Amino acid sequence: EKASRACAFLPASVYLLQGCVFLDEGNSWRDHYELSLRLHTALGEVQVAHGDNESAMLSLEPVLKQGKTIRDQLRAQNSFMLALIAKGELNDAVQRGLKVLEQLGESFPANIDEATVREELDKTEALIQGKTIENILQYHLIADENKIAAMKFLTVTARIAYNSNQTFFSLSVLRMINISMVNGLCPESSFAFASAALLLCNFGRRDLATHCADIALALLKKFNGQYEHVVLLILGLSIHQYRQPQQACLDRVRFLVVCCGCCYIVIYILLYLSFFLCFLQLLLLFFSLKLRQAGRLAIASGDVMWAIATIGFVAFNEVYVIERGKTLQDFEAEMRAYIQEWSSYRHFSMDFVMLSFQAVLNLIENTSDDANGDPSVLTGEAMEQEKALAAFEEMNLITLKREMLHLRMYLAYLFHRYDLAAELYNRYKEVAKVSQIFPTVEVVSATLYSGLIAAAMLQRGGDMAVWRPIACEASSKMKEWAEKDSAWNFSHRHALLRAELAAVDGDHNVAVEAYQEAMSAAATHSFVNDHALATERTGLYFLQNSYIAEAVKHLQQAKSLYEEWGSQRKAAHVARMVPLDSSM
Repeated sequence: EKASRACAFLPASVYLLQGCVFLDEGNSWRDHYELSLRLHTALGEVQVAHGDNESAMLSLEPVLKQGKTIRDQLRAQNSFMLALIAKGELNDAVQRGLKVLEQLGESFPANIDEATVREELDKTEALIQGKTIENILQYHLIADENKIAAMKFLTVTARIAYNSNQTFFSLSVLRMINISMVNGLCPESSFAFASAALLLCNFGRRDLATHCADIALALLKKFNGQYEHVVLLILGLSIHQYRQPQQACLDRVRFLVVCCGCCYIVIYILLYLSFFLCFLQLLLLFFSLKLRQAGRLAIASGDVMWAIATIGFVAFNEVYVIERGKTLQDFEAEMRAYIQEWSSYRHFSMDFVMLSFQAVLNLIENTSDDANGDPSVLTGEAMEQEKALAAFEEMNLITLKREMLHLRMYLAYLFHRYDLAAELYNRYKEVAKVSQIFPTVEVVSATLYSGLIAAAMLQRGGDMAVWRPIACEASSKMKEWAEKDSAWNFSHRHALLRAELAAVDGDHNVAVEAYQEAMSAAATHSFVNDHALATERTGLYFLQNSYIAEAVKHLQQAKSLYEEWGSQRKAAHVARMVPLDSSM
């Protein structure tokens, strides 16, 4: 147990295994029940922590058979579920969790539809509405031991269901809020409120989501940072990406951050910056640091699933929003280190990491194994697209199938394969119908690129009745987010969509003005890849309208910006579009 607390999971498993061997198989559970229970439970836990899932399941079986009460079995059930998850057997893990929850007095309907979720969401909103953080912090702690155990299992089961059964994820999170508000608080309440923030974002209730996020952070403090690695990730992927700048660290600020538990010590800030700019750029750093801090905390706690999920979400985010001062090559090096460290854990979440890693490799240079040179095909060093897709289908990993289509749609558009991008968008939309919950970076990116794909299809003579509403809806959402949530994150994206629609309509003055706004705002807010894209689209607009000198200037600038981002492949793609004769 001492080795386990020190995160030395492999030595801990050896010590515990020796302890189990010394037990008398025939009589140990009768004569030494408590010792047998502790040894087998702890052994299964550390085996899961270092990725030996098959052995963990064998070690836990005696506890599940010999444990006298459901409470005696709870830790073993939890670890057994985590082992199932690691193997990708998500439905089996959820079903096991449901059986345990029923024994603890928490049952769920067999069929859950969106109407049921919305009804429960309205009830939950009524419970929270009007309650200040101070009000909630004064709630008593849960006294009912079954409710305490149910909150622990709801936490695990909800985390599984996010990938495979999102209606159940929603209902389990709302149940946790109800227990917290009616029966009292516990450490898992912070997870419940953070997850509620994610859920509320997807239903457009972002003000209440912000309130839930603040409650979650206050509860973290109340319960000494338990579940901090989970809560920080959830908030970083949901409401914080609407309300805080998405990327980190501008040129004029240098931070040396020392991580000690849940503390950050800011060593210095350049003093000549104004107070407002210092504060704003602290927020810029917050998101990326919180995601990485979540990963470090998960690793330290032995939570393999959440540690790898954190790496995956960091990777997915950095494909679209690179940190200020970093390139794709920097990110590639970071991912290689993560993969080397974690690939031995044989966890299905590594597939999520590999999706984004292969996308980055495709952006950097043409190293994929696709015979047609299609940059959207995610086959190469990191993964084989079709093999991965078959695995996602087999394991019912809806979120990973969706993320694959999302990444491919983005790459297809970026490299001007518009018909393919449109096809992938339609496939993405079909898969997304069975999902309810999306990380914010995906919502934002899918909205932006669906609008850009629609505009490209309109410029190519696509069906006005099909594509015009998609482009207009995307532009309308970006405008709303820019006005209500964060001009920093969304103003340049709205301007780009407005420019592309004006180009479709032949409104030259509006198009040029909006392109200029998109480039300026993206540059000011340090979205280097968005700045490159806006500049490229401006150059293409001038090229299509025979303003050759302007086209050459903007396309050459776009090439330089793509190089700054680190996408040599895209820079070469733009270079091939530059007219040879700029005097035309």
